[in-house]
Amino acid sequence: MQINKLNQCDIGDSLNQPHHQPLYQRLLGDAWHSLPPKLQQLHQIDCDKRFVGEASVQQGHHFLATLIARVFSFPQTAKRVPVIVDFSLDEHGHEHWQRHFGDHLMYTIQYQGQGKQQWLLVERFGYFRFAMAVVVKEQQLHLVMRQWSCFGIKLPLFLAPKIKAYEYQQDDKFHFHVEISLFLIGLLVMYTGFLTPDTEAIPVN
Repeated sequence: MQINKLNQCDIGDSLNQPHHQPLYQRLLGDAWHSLPPKLQQLHQIDCDKRFVGEASVQQGHHFLATLIARVFSFPQTAKRVPVIVDFSLDEHGHEHWQRHFGDHLMYTIQYQGQGKQQWLLVERFGYFRFAMAVVVKEQQLHLVMRQWSCFGIKLPLFLAPKIKAYEYQQDDKFHFHVEISLFLIGLLVMYTGFLTPDTEAIPVN
């Protein structure tokens, strides 16, 4: 999926809009205010915007890890790769994340769960949905797997990918660490790096 137009918003002004609460703020409640400013800045998504940065990526060596990485469009191994993340909202308030690792695109949709999942963050990779708790610990934002499903069918949690994902502020920048592994296979992918607001964003065709 492509974003036809990327409209830069004034991030400082967005942070002061009392009538709108971004997805992560709704899920965190009062804990939102304990997040470092750079984490709040990135997750304040109330308009289309772009962040840029750099990452290092390591894929697992198991042949099934390579196959699964292709299915989920995980980035390929690289010591240093430029990263562009385009954020947008659809008419339902769902956040669309387009992550470009060099020429490689990884696209997901994030939204608030419903019913028993109403306080969980749901991330959709194609037909797979992963419901995660959003937890603030020592000024880091952690994602903790709670449920997963495929084609709407709930899958056993013990078979779910093991995810170590957290965000933090360092050197006045937003930093991320994502590590995904699978039972009997081991590491699928790990990527770490930083992002900063792109103040010179251009339309994406």
